Amino acid sequence: MFNLQLTEEEIKRGSLVDPDWYLIEIKKAKEETSKKGNSTNLVLDFSVVTDSKGGTKFASLPVRHWINEQAAWAAIDFLAALGLEIKATSYSLDPEALVGKRVMGFIRPTPNPTDPSGKMVNAISDFKKAA
Repeated sequence: MFNLQLTEEEIKRGSLVDPDWYLIEIKKAKEETSKKGNSTNLVLDFSVVTDSKGGTKFASLPVRHWINEQAAWAAIDFLAALGLEIKATSYSLDPEALVGKRVMGFIRPTPNPTDPSGKMVNAISDFKKAA
C-alpha cells in the first residue's frame, strides 16, 4: 500500500505568494555541484517571515534560491543585502555562517524552468537589505 504523509512545510511550499517584498530568513545553506558538474552552486533555503506590510499570511513558507559561481553578476543584490561592499573582488561565503541571516527578497510566482508543463513556483527575483 502506498502511503503519503504531507508535512506543514510541504503544504506551504505548494502555496503561491502575492508578488511582494518579503522579509526572509536563511534556514539552510549549502554548496553543491551544478547539474552539468562544471561549477558550484550555493543553495539557499529561505523561510518567509513577513510581507512588506508586516503581514504573516505567508509566514514560514519555504523558498529555495540558487547562486552559481559562473554567474557572479546574479549575486550582486544578494551580497549587497548581506551588507557587503560591492567591488571587483573575490567573495568567500561560509554557508553555515549564512544561516539565520535576514534579508528582503522580492518573491513572485514564476514558471518552473525545469517543468515543461509550466507549473508555477515561488521565485526570488531581487534582494535588498532588511531594515
